[in-house]
Amino acid sequence: MRQFLAMCLLLVVAPLTASALEVGEAAPSVVLTQISATGMEAPNDIIAREAGTTTDYKVLEFFSTTCPACHESLPIFSALATEFAGKVTFRQVGLDRDPQKVRDYITEKKALIHYDVALDNSREAARAYKIRYTPTLFVVDGNSQIVVKIIGVPSPEQLDELRQLFNGN
Repeated sequence: MRQFLAMCLLLVVAPLTASALEVGEAAPSVVLTQISATGMEAPNDIIAREAGTTTDYKVLEFFSTTCPACHESLPIFSALATEFAGKVTFRQVGLDRDPQKVRDYITEKKALIHYDVALDNSREAARAYKIRYTPTLFVVDGNSQIVVKIIGVPSPEQLDELRQLFNGN
């Protein structure tokens, strides 16, 4: 009986833990459409280095407009994007199925959002990055490797670690 219960537990827990994308893994390449308060823009790869940029890191934060923790994380993400503008590329990935909800969110939070927002209403990127909770933040290095993963609102210690990484310390 114990073996049966142990096997059932393993079958339930293993997929939850083994499938999560982790630090050290390659960041999946996914093409998503940029979205703004006024409409949709051309699709592009969410981790590709943009022409003419020299940033070593790209920060992706997956969010939902209905997620309270995402609303709490937004000013933190915005402050980091301001602090490291030109040194680090920041992008949020909206997981809402309705593009209008994301456009309304961008309009409502326009004072804080001064970086690209991509729409993943098909959940292609969410599947590729194995997103289970929002917000989930990834830092991807210049070799397209995941070097940081944060689930939830970043703690002060995690923010210090990000600053050290981005400052080359």
